[in-house]
Amino acid sequence: MQNTISETITKHIANYFDVSADGITTATVASDFAGWDSMANAEIILGLEDAFGCELEPEDLFELENVGALIAIFEKRISAHA
Repeated sequence: MQNTISETITKHIANYFDVSADGITTATVASDFAGWDSMANAEIILGLEDAFGCELEPEDLFELENVGALIAIFEKRISAHA
């Protein structure tokens, strides 16, 4: 069974921070995790770009308020890429 975009992003973040995916919601923000700084943010985004085979636009980065926004942006980019 193929993972949804939401599941893939949630699992990627959980794996990055070595935590359970159950604790990550669309309302989760960077400050919810110790160590989620700009470098971690870049590594997470680059990993997701590789996983989905698409790149975010620079303006997308300004919309990243929480995990829900990250999901929405990748959904938009993936559908435009298809």
